[in-house]
Amino acid sequence: AKWLFDFKRKVPPIKAKNFTGKVDWLKQGPRRILNATDIYHAPSPEMISNMSAKIIVTVHDVIYKAYPEGHTPDTLLLTDRQFASFLPVASKMICSSENTRRDLHKYFKLQNEKSCVIYQGVDPRIFYPCPDEEMPTARETLRLKGIAEPFILFVGTIEPRKNLKGLLQAF
Repeated sequence: AKWLFDFKRKVPPIKAKNFTGKVDWLKQGPRRILNATDIYHAPSPEMISNMSAKIIVTVHDVIYKAYPEGHTPDTLLLTDRQFASFLPVASKMICSSENTRRDLHKYFKLQNEKSCVIYQGVDPRIFYPCPDEEMPTARETLRLKGIAEPFILFVGTIEPRKNLKGLLQAF
């Protein structure tokens, strides 16, 4: 998987002639990436102010409302601010499951048509187990970055609910 360590990757081409995709690599915010934006998609909740574009936000969960004791006070405050900023202006909220959609409507007064469920998936042409013949290259790349086996790769938020202490003890 040579692409795994390629930091110059490009967004896959869009196959529509009337559509241009833009990625906010520098995190400048939706207002700056394109003045004539028709649709802005936030792949997770973020601070969004009103803009002329239709705003779509993907909501992966509302666990901070259902289980607040599993979050830090700072995370609770930030997440509340994010939801307060995008809920009034979003045209649509994509939920990753029916449960997330139910929770979204349970904790926030929304019209049903403002949300939908689109299940998450993985493109097996892009994400797949590393073939055996590429493993030496992958191991060498990790070694050059100072990463030795065994190791843990954790790609989540650092929150009490993630039980990182238990993960490290198990490791």
